Amino acid sequence: MRLSCPHCGAQALSVWGKLTLGPAAQRPCSRCGLAVGTAVVPALIALAPCAIEVALLAGRVLRDPPTMIASAAFAFALTCALYLWWVPLAPRELTRRDAVEASRRDGA
Repeated sequence: MRLSCPHCGAQALSVWGKLTLGPAAQRPCSRCGLAVGTAVVPALIALAPCAIEVALLAGRVLRDPPTMIASAAFAFALTCALYLWWVPLAPRELTRRDAVEASRRDGA
């Protein structure tokens, strides 16, 4: 999983923290406190399976509910997996050397 901070290299977020972090949002790293977000283009590509599934479901409303539920669950799981393993975290502010050194000193 790609959860390491682009500033200090420590684990910046929990799994849930990354899954709830959209491409336009930012959160502080749990170690150094500097702002991180996700890389925009990979994040949007990773969201494609759910977007495609929504479009397909809109055309098949109420025809075969069990298949629709299963395919929606698969698309959601695929999107989450892509987001966690493929989308890197990106800095949302300039890296401050003092914050990184302090986080390494506190973490050691």
